[in-house]
Amino acid sequence: MADERHSVLLVTYEFPPTGGAGVQRLAKFARYLPTYGWVPVVLAAEHVPGRAVDPSLADEVVGVRVVRTPARPVNAWISSALGFARRMRAALRGKGRGSGGGDSTTLRQAKAISATGRAGRTERLTRFLTMPDFAFLWIGPAVRAGVRLGREAGVDAVLASGPPFSVLIAGKRIARSLGVPFVADFRDAWRDNPSNSWYPTGWHRRRSHALERQVLASAAGVTSAHPLDAEIIEMGGPSPRLIPNGFDRTDLPEWSPVVVGPLQVTFMGTFYSVNGPLPVFEAIKAIKDGKHGAPRDIRLRIVGNWPTYVDDLVAELGLEESIDLVPYVPHREALAFLAGSDVGLVVYADLPELRASTPAKLYEYLGIGLPILFVGPLDGQAPDLVRRAQAGLVAAYSDVDAIAAALVDLADRKASGTLGSATRREIVDAYDRRTQAGALGAVLDSLVAQPAEGDADA
Repeated sequence: MADERHSVLLVTYEFPPTGGAGVQRLAKFARYLPTYGWVPVVLAAEHVPGRAVDPSLADEVVGVRVVRTPARPVNAWISSALGFARRMRAALRGKGRGSGGGDSTTLRQAKAISATGRAGRTERLTRFLTMPDFAFLWIGPAVRAGVRLGREAGVDAVLASGPPFSVLIAGKRIARSLGVPFVADFRDAWRDNPSNSWYPTGWHRRRSHALERQVLASAAGVTSAHPLDAEIIEMGGPSPRLIPNGFDRTDLPEWSPVVVGPLQVTFMGTFYSVNGPLPVFEAIKAIKDGKHGAPRDIRLRIVGNWPTYVDDLVAELGLEESIDLVPYVPHREALAFLAGSDVGLVVYADLPELRASTPAKLYEYLGIGLPILFVGPLDGQAPDLVRRAQAGLVAAYSDVDAIAAALVDLADRKASGTLGSATRREIVDAYDRRTQAGALGAVLDSLVAQPAEGDADA
């Protein structure tokens, strides 16, 4: 533990009681940084209606001072307007479904998302109207509140975490006004994020890149959840310190699957446009239909969030008895679902931009010790970690037969009583949240004596 105590302002868009994987990184930093001599105060947006609420996460940071400003989520307003328009059209002309031969509208939509990851209308319109993202209207009020909070708390440094990357713009402005070092925490890539691969115009692309350069030019330090050295250095930032996501031992229940019965597979988290569940659904259907030998009883539980078409897709494929959709539950309840499962499922789209990243849920799967089925790219940080930890099987996102074969293998192992955990703990233990808070504390220690650098305003 450090002898001298300092204070750091953590700037983040979402913070408990809002739930989700991205929220946990900052919540765990706030919980464990005092152990390493840093007292956190937090600036966050107010809870966005419709987002998950997790009181159990709020309990962990009950002693942390948090100031909130209105979230102003442009994408939520656009989604609401488009939803109203859809309902009006449906009421006027009736809700049409696919007609004629071939795939239905639902199945065509699912295939298009799995193949292209193309953003929906809400996201496309949001990208056209906002810069750098849906939270840009939050920046001004956040800067004013953050400067007041920073002065009251006498902070020695500011750390801002994105996405949304509007938070990084707010953080750099706050740090400049306070005259303290600024740390930019990249939970995901900005320039190289597949979700940012489409821009409405060339101007939008150039402006987004310019904003990232301005943020990185002002940063005394950069931390990242994934190996993003190439992007950050090419965009003019200092060499980043890798602090991966991880797991908190105090959260994790013991792995205790049911010994007999069907193979219970659980996916925890969110399905986005770039990681639709269709290939896994098709693999389960193929097994059920006897296309991979004798049918096996595979049960998939999805705990979290999913696109609206998924409910229709389950019915369309006749998988109501095989797939259980569980809306978002508090984090500890989701972990209990995992601990009672035979296999933890990760679905990651096979996109080059994702090969340097690792989904946050994977670390908690590893921490629990249950076998993992990783569906995604065959090479990259995440599948390599599964292999190094000897934690499970890897199948290509686009290879339905390989996914089915992996599920059959896991089901047969359960039936024979040989489905056990052989996870290498010496590899997994490096991802403990306490250790990661210590790494961040060391970054802050190294910067606290350095003067904050000026930068051009965004």
